[in-house]
Amino acid sequence: MKIISKRGRTNPTASLLSRDQLVEIQNCRSNPNYFISTYIKYLDVTSGPQVLSPRNHQLEYVNNLHQARNLIAMMPRQTGSTIISIAFMLWEAMFTDNQRILMQGVNVGNTKTMCDTLTFMLNHLPNFLRSLISVQRRTEVVFSNGSFLRVGAISPNSMRGMSLTRAYFDCFAYAPPPLQQSMVFEFMPAMAQGCKINLTSVPNGPNNVFAAIWADACSSKNSNFTAFKRTVDDISYSVLWKHRTQAMMGQAAYSREYMCEFV
Repeated sequence: MKIISKRGRTNPTASLLSRDQLVEIQNCRSNPNYFISTYIKYLDVTSGPQVLSPRNHQLEYVNNLHQARNLIAMMPRQTGSTIISIAFMLWEAMFTDNQRILMQGVNVGNTKTMCDTLTFMLNHLPNFLRSLISVQRRTEVVFSNGSFLRVGAISPNSMRGMSLTRAYFDCFAYAPPPLQQSMVFEFMPAMAQGCKINLTSVPNGPNNVFAAIWADACSSKNSNFTAFKRTVDDISYSVLWKHRTQAMMGQAAYSREYMCEFV
């Protein structure tokens, strides 16, 4: 496994940072949306590396991640829920001491995409921010502040024996129902110990654990989770695009994928 250590690169150490760079680190530390909109890059398939400019629903989502202890979120497909989640987890690990963060994808392909996205973000940070990285592997990043960020696939016992501060599960509703149930047995004890749990997904029908957690978050004042939902109507898509997409997909699929309804 390839390890990239700051000792093996030309990154500046903290003692060599300029006053402006130290101020910039503090600006990033105090505001996740500033860090994301200024320094996080993604790979656009037509234009190459681009600075991530979060849309309003993504900024609202980040604010909810930052403020809520446990968050269950639904956003339409292809509207940036995964990339903004990874960017926030990177911010938290990089700028908050002693964070132990696990990010899990629903399958091998989803997990590979998460690894690729995180690696791209890390490799395109400026050197003065890369100086905060101690070790970079494909599935794990360790920071000089004692934090780490790991990526893996959702699987039984994947949290067992780990003392985590946050666990993020992407596309959770599309994990097989028995696996969803087993993960509840994994993260409920972790929640009791203070671990923050974040679930994101497009809904996948009303009869699974994700749907049950969502219903509880929306109906109970004593729920363990805060609910966050945005639909295609909350995002800047043209009426023509909506009509064409709905006609092409059919009402049920459109309602599920873009209106985040449990159909």
